[in-house]
Amino acid sequence: MMNKLFRGLSQIGWLLRCGQFFLLGRTISNKLFPSCVLRMNKTMLYRLSHTPNPTNRDPGNIAVFRGDRPSIHDMVRDLYDNDPQTLAFYEHYFEQGFEPWIARKDGIVVGVVWLFPDSYLLMWEGYDAWLLRFHAKPGTRFVGNVFVSPQRRGQGIFPLIAKSCFTTYPEADFYSTIDAENDPSLRSHEKIGFQPCGSIRYIRFFQWTFCFVALKRNKFAFYHLRKGRETDIVLNT
Repeated sequence: MMNKLFRGLSQIGWLLRCGQFFLLGRTISNKLFPSCVLRMNKTMLYRLSHTPNPTNRDPGNIAVFRGDRPSIHDMVRDLYDNDPQTLAFYEHYFEQGFEPWIARKDGIVVGVVWLFPDSYLLMWEGYDAWLLRFHAKPGTRFVGNVFVSPQRRGQGIFPLIAKSCFTTYPEADFYSTIDAENDPSLRSHEKIGFQPCGSIRYIRFFQWTFCFVALKRNKFAFYHLRKGRETDIVLNT
């Protein structure tokens, strides 16, 4: 019994020391070292903890719907300046069964949220670089690639789309990953019912890249990442 207690305390202490080292190291690295030598980044893992209360903000006459292939073309036209690479990327998403939830006003797409069923690929420094694949129980939905037109931000577009997603999948667990320095996105997620349930810290030193994943319930792990290869992380929900 005492051995288990001491092991648990030592693990918690190691976790705290790693967190302190990461915060100090990120501050120093950003100021003293070029990114090719040392780079650090932190991403938050959020989970929907409660159904949000209706917002008093009325974004106007906006239609929210699950997109199809033609609406993906409209989305890229209105939100991404008709960029052909972006169109090809999101068409590939659609072919894999990922769901675009689109907000449209007066015939113009003003926002989009993608839902990823059961698993989610988190990418750092590009789509073929450092890859973490999160797995959850069947029926789980991961929220990602959220984008709202700059002219419409702060008008309740994201909560409106999210509400449609929650209503469509009332029994699902919802997760989202957000850059820890993206305060507006963190606040937007918290306002609609998301709460932090873990963190992902990346450390790249020259050609070596490591990842420290800390989840609630004192579960954490350390990974050596290899470029272009997926590292699997299972969320026990």
